[in-house]
Amino acid sequence: MKPLAILCVDSQGVRHTESLGLEGEQLENQEWLEVITGAARARAVVPAIGAKYVWVAGSDEISGINLAAALVRDGCARVELVSFQNSGSLMSRACAAGVSRVLDRGAFVRAYAQAKSEHALHPTPPQAPAPSQPAPADPVSTTTAYPVACAPTRPAASTPAHARRAIVPMSGNTRATVVTVVGAAGGVGKSTIAVMTAYGAALAGKKTVIVDADLQCGDIHYLTGGDDTLRVDELVASPGRVRSLEAAEGKPLVIAAPRALEQSESVAGSVGDLLDALRQSFDCVVLNTGPAWDDLHMELIAASNSVLFVLDQRPTSIRLCRHVLDLCARCGVATQSFAFVLNRCARSALFSSIDVSCALSGAKSVEVLDGGKAVEELLGCGQPDQLAGSRNALWQSVRKNVLPLVGASGSAAGLPERKTRHLWRAVSSSRQEAAACL
Repeated sequence: MKPLAILCVDSQGVRHTESLGLEGEQLENQEWLEVITGAARARAVVPAIGAKYVWVAGSDEISGINLAAALVRDGCARVELVSFQNSGSLMSRACAAGVSRVLDRGAFVRAYAQAKSEHALHPTPPQAPAPSQPAPADPVSTTTAYPVACAPTRPAASTPAHARRAIVPMSGNTRATVVTVVGAAGGVGKSTIAVMTAYGAALAGKKTVIVDADLQCGDIHYLTGGDDTLRVDELVASPGRVRSLEAAEGKPLVIAAPRALEQSESVAGSVGDLLDALRQSFDCVVLNTGPAWDDLHMELIAASNSVLFVLDQRPTSIRLCRHVLDLCARCGVATQSFAFVLNRCARSALFSSIDVSCALSGAKSVEVLDGGKAVEELLGCGQPDQLAGSRNALWQSVRKNVLPLVGASGSAAGLPERKTRHLWRAVSSSRQEAAACL
């Protein structure tokens, strides 16, 4: 018999129904309700069943929001997320994923009672068994499930509308562009790309803020020369300060990682709410992330308009990139907003951007040329403003190839150039001494 409703929940929730607000209910004994605890099984059978109600509270493997997003991408027309600890960031992720609505405790209890009453009044008649068909492939285990952007052979018409539409900010500020810079390993130049992208957006006339979401080892404040920079934990503690933040003309405002390493874990859950507040006051928000992938990465990606995935020309970097994309597939994170930035490109390297694009099944890939010693000198001394607008190869690559990806292409063409072929030699001796001590 086809169930009226499906509930995806972890095993703990099945044993302790009071955690769902359903004290005394025997979930597995309800003939109208199908209970699924495994994420792989949920993705394999829920779209095929076509139940009237699909409630997602979680699973034994991944969180509720990630499973709900995956089911929507798999073609479920109506998916409702059950969450009792809602926040602005969660609501943004649910909206971006195409989830129909988010149910708090009271709303879920009412929905459960309504479905149970509906079944009692109109029991579902038994159905004739369907002809035997091969079991559907497990979408979690397939390596081609990940990238919408990395699967150009998939017909555009088969992509669900919710997976193609742009993310709508919860604040209603449609001007705000959120750019998240990620990578599969440390040392590929994420921070450099993040800083130069932020400066490029600021020079293009956008009110810009760069946030160091590498909460443990972030170095954006070093690269931008601001040891007294405002910190993420300070804004989390005083969220009202966001409304008064201003950026200097032609420069981004910098919000650094917590000063104390032990603060990183305590503020991680509030970064999404901070992002919601910043996107109300700024035109462009650039987020720099750490090399270790966790729930914060997934949350920021889901709330972003563009994702710059930075890698270099080493084979290991490309393999790690594919590894991370597989992780995104298992977590149900859409990758159609990803653009792959091949950093420090040298013509003599083994792989080009075309090779990288082929290795990632046709994903969009752009090159950023190696800027040489000038980049290391100037960023090491906290002088990115001297690099931005110069004729340095890295800056020119960012200007030409990266800024159009974040919506700054209209003004980027008119950005000024400084005749600074040997600009790094102009760094003061005191600055060089400070950089040498880093």
